[in-house]
Formats: sequence, structure tokens, C-alpha cells
Amino acid sequence: MSSPSIPVEILDTIFEHAAHLNPRGAPSLSIVSKRIQICVEKIMYRNLIIDYENYGYPGITLYQKIMPTFRKRPAYFFATYVKSLCLMVEQSDYTCPEFILAKCTGLRHLGLWCPPNFGTATWILPLAPTLESLLTDRRIFREVADSGVTFPKLTYFWLSTQHYLPLPLLHWAPALEAVCLDMYAAKYWMDDIETIMSSAPNIVSIVMEVVDDMIPSMHEWMEARLPSHVNYEAKPWTIDRDDFSFITYWIEVLAKLMV
Repeated sequence: MSSPSIPVEILDTIFEHAAHLNPRGAPSLSIVSKRIQICVEKIMYRNLIIDYENYGYPGITLYQKIMPTFRKRPAYFFATYVKSLCLMVEQSDYTCPEFILAKCTGLRHLGLWCPPNFGTATWILPLAPTLESLLTDRRIFREVADSGVTFPKLTYFWLSTQHYLPLPLLHWAPALEAVCLDMYAAKYWMDDIETIMSSAPNIVSIVMEVVDDMIPSMHEWMEARLPSHVNYEAKPWTIDRDDFSFITYWIEVLAKLMV
């Protein structure tokens, strides 16, 4: 009598769940069989955080470890599997981030952290049809807005103030519902709120991360001017911007959006 076999659909689910629970062990699962490799890789590559150092953060993949895979695998592999991507960029190297983004054309969530005056919106524009959330700095965000390209599915963005630039009009993101602005040392937050309310008709949530002494005046101003259907919050910025806690905090913001 032959032993009863487990249906392949159930096996797929078991291995996918195992890879999800233990991402570090996923590569060893992928060598079980070709079919299991396909199932496990859906989990392994779904959410990627890539940097040049790991800063002790367990979820970070190093560029030097993953670039051989990006060079070897066909573009459709990453376009199909990678849905959330966080890229840290250094001024000494833009070819790796540019190469990776060119292959991940099915992204839903993107975090792009660049040094001041480095990086470009041209890396992001090809993602317009699928992108749902974007975390980046104001310079790159303004370049995206000025491009004239519409992002029909973008519902959320988070912006840092490495350098302050006024928030552009948001008609190019017609589905936008929620924003988070790092207003550290920024003086013109009222202008930003007015821009959001005048050009994002579907907005329902605004979060401002600010230094403590700005919070009372923000609450009073927003209470008087924002419609009742818009939820708003002004919360203190408590991260030391000169240490690695800023990097890990930013990664965790993106992680909340990951699929």
C-alpha cells in the first residue's frame, strides 16, 4: 500500500508560511525542489531592504551580497516578486540602486534614501503604474511632481526634510489619501498643509513629525482649518539624526507598509 501524499497546494502553503516565519532560513528551504524554490522565493524577494552596512538591523540585505543575483536573474523575476523595496544610496555609488530599480518594475512600496543633492526621480518614474506608497526626500519628490507623470495608485507618501523645499501641488497623485511629513526644523508647515488640502481632494490623514515646541501651535491651527473628515496628528520627533537610529527608524516606517 502506498503512503498517502500531501496535495502540492498544501505543501506550497506550508513552505511559504515557513519562509515567512523564518526569512533567514528561507534560502535553505529553496533547495528542497524546484517547485518549493519558486514558492519560497515569492517570500524571500517580496520585501527587500538593501544597504551597504546592516547597522545591526536584521532585515537589511547588503548590496554586495544581492547584486550578483540581480545581475544573473532576468528582469521579469524581480518585476514579478519584489513588491516592497527600501534602498539606501551612497554618493560613491549610484549604479547599483539604479540597476536594481530598473528591474523592480512591479513595486507597490518604495523607500529611497539618498544623500543631499544625489539620486534622481528618473529612477522612480517607470514605477508610476504600480506604486502605492513612496518614502523619500523633498528634492526627489519635487522632481517626481515636476515630471508631469501621473501616479494613479499612489495613496501614501512620507517625506524627510534633508533640505526644505515647498511641497508641490499633488494633482499628479489623484488617489492620495495619507501623508506624513518630517518637519524637523521646517518653518513653512502651514503652506504645506494648504497645498495638500487644495490639490489632494481624497486626503483623510495628515501626520507631522516635529520638534516638541511646535506641537501646540500646530494642533490649534489644524483644529481650526481642517475639515472633520481629515485625521491629523502632530507628534514629537525623538530620533537622533546623527546616529544609526535614524536609519532604522526610517526603515521601520517603510516596514509598516510592506506586503
